[in-house]
Amino acid sequence: MAAVASGIGASAPSAVAQSYQPPFVFLSGSETAVVDVSSFASRAERWNDARTRHRDDAIERAEALAAMQRRVEAEAVEEEDVPPQPAASPPPAAAEPSDGDTDGDDLFGMPPPADGPSPEQWLAMRFCESRHNYQIVSSSGAYRGAWQFSRTTWDWVAEKKGHNRLIGVDPIDASPADQDLMAYELYDINGDRPWPVCGRHLR
Repeated sequence: MAAVASGIGASAPSAVAQSYQPPFVFLSGSETAVVDVSSFASRAERWNDARTRHRDDAIERAEALAAMQRRVEAEAVEEEDVPPQPAASPPPAAAEPSDGDTDGDDLFGMPPPADGPSPEQWLAMRFCESRHNYQIVSSSGAYRGAWQFSRTTWDWVAEKKGHNRLIGVDPIDASPADQDLMAYELYDINGDRPWPVCGRHLR
């Protein structure tokens, strides 16, 4: 019986010790400092979460920059690979009429605003982007129509400029006038930056 009691008495302090985690005490010179160990664990967890979010944000930014670089390189290659135009009827500088997408001498579905780049500049930019083809789609399928809008950018511009009837419309299904309008509206918002290669024609 004494052995049993002795066993219980010996294990009880051990159980209490395991469940109790006292603050960490250390000496600094002649002063004694008490540190709550649990606060270190909490701070370490918050730091780790912040570091993980920072890493994820950095990866997302790197992927976005890589995607933009791939598009710029692809557009540069496409521009270099364009066969020379027939010499029979040379167009004015970059003002080549579209191939069947406009009527007669009308070079635009909607003329560009007078207080911005000239019609010749817009024509040069549109030729660079799509060869004036209002139904063209990039090889990836992401960029669509004469001005090579992504669907996301198209919807964003339509909503921002109040063209609600164009929200959700595939750019290649929009009329030439609406595609031209959306290009002018995007330029009004962000200048030539949305077209990293061909936008140089608007400067």
